[in-house]
Amino acid sequence: MLFCIEVQETYKQNKGAFAEQWRLLLNTNQSHNQERESYWRYEAKPGHFHKGLLNTYSEGGYIVDLQIFENMTTTIEYLKEVFWIDSNTTVVMIEFVLYNGNIGLFVHALFTFEFLTMGKYFSDFYFTFFHLYTDDYTMFWILMVMYLVYLLMTLYFIFHEIQNLITQKIHYLKNGQAWMNAFINICRLSAIVLFYQKIGIQERTYASYKNNPEVFTSFSDLAYNHALRRIILAILVFLASLKIFGLFKVNRYMAQIVEATSSCMHKLRDFCILFIVVLGAFAGLFFLTFADKLPNFRSFPQTFSTLFAILLGKAAYQELYTAAGNVAPIFYFLFMSVFSIIMLNILAVIVGENYQHATTNSTSIEEETFSPVMKNAVNFGKKMAKKIHA
Repeated sequence: MLFCIEVQETYKQNKGAFAEQWRLLLNTNQSHNQERESYWRYEAKPGHFHKGLLNTYSEGGYIVDLQIFENMTTTIEYLKEVFWIDSNTTVVMIEFVLYNGNIGLFVHALFTFEFLTMGKYFSDFYFTFFHLYTDDYTMFWILMVMYLVYLLMTLYFIFHEIQNLITQKIHYLKNGQAWMNAFINICRLSAIVLFYQKIGIQERTYASYKNNPEVFTSFSDLAYNHALRRIILAILVFLASLKIFGLFKVNRYMAQIVEATSSCMHKLRDFCILFIVVLGAFAGLFFLTFADKLPNFRSFPQTFSTLFAILLGKAAYQELYTAAGNVAPIFYFLFMSVFSIIMLNILAVIVGENYQHATTNSTSIEEETFSPVMKNAVNFGKKMAKKIHA
C-alpha cells in the first residue's frame, strides 16, 4: 500500500524511471527525474489540470508523440509489444485535433482511461469545437471591430455604475439590481479579455504548427479558452434575459408579478440558504450510508446532485432499497417528507404573502428598472395612443 501511495500520488504522476525497453522511444527532452538515468523520462507539459472520474491529473507524464498518420500505427504496435500499460499505470490520455477545412472548424478531442489495480478502467472523453480566423482576415477584423465596440460600451456601463455608486453611496450597495449590473460588467470584461487572449494563443499555436508540422501541436490552451468564454457568454445571456422582466411592468398584472418577485428576494435568499443547509445534511447522511454501495453516491458533491435530481422526479427508491434494505425506506421517506411537505409549504407561503402585498399596492411605470431612455419611450407610446384614440 505504501508503494502505491508513493508512486501514484496525484501530483507526482508516476515520475519514476521505466525499464530499458523504452530506449527506442527517446522523444522527450525535459526531465524531472534527474537523479536516475532513464531512456523514458517524465515530461512536464504546459497546460491545465484535468479532472477524471477518479482523480485529478496534470498535463504531463510519459509522453509519446504519435506524429503523422503513417507512423502512428507502427508506434502503437511497438507500445503494445513492450507492454506500455503495466501495473503502475494510473491513467492514459489520448489527445488529438481534427480540422475541417471547408468550414474552418477545429475539434480538440481528449480521451481519458483511468486504470484500477485489478485491470478495470474508467473511460471519459471531452470534445471542444472552435474556429481559428487566422486565414479568414475579413471575419477576423470584423470580430476585432465588434469586440472593440463592445469594450467601449462596457466601459460606458462601468462609468455609469460608478457614478451611481458615488451619488447613492451605501444605498447603491443595498440594491440587488446594482449587484447584478456589476456582475454583468465583470462578465463582459472577462469575455473581452478572453477573446484577445485567444488571438495571442492562436497566433503562437499556429506558428508552432507551421514551423514543425510533423510534430504534434497541442490545442488544449485554445480549447480551454474557448470553453471558458462560452460559459461566461452563457451567463451574460442568462442575466440579460432576466433584465427583460422590467419591460413587463407596462402591463398591470405582469407588474404585480414582477413586484411580488422583487419584494420577496430577501426572503427567497434566506430560504435558499436554509434549503442548501438541509439538503447538505441529507447529502451527508446518504453519502455515509450509500457511498460504498451505489455509484451515484461515491462523493459528497455527487450525492448532493443526486438528491436534487430525486427532488425533481428521478426514481431512486428501488436502488436505495436494494443497497441498504430496511434502512433505505426510512431515509428516503424522511427526505421526501421534509422537502415535499415542509420546505415546499414554506416557499408557497413566502411567495403568496408577497404577491398578496403586491396586489394591494399600486405599481407605476416610474419604478421601471431600465434607463430613462426606456421610460421616455414608454411615455411617448402612451401619448401617441391617446392621440390616436382622440
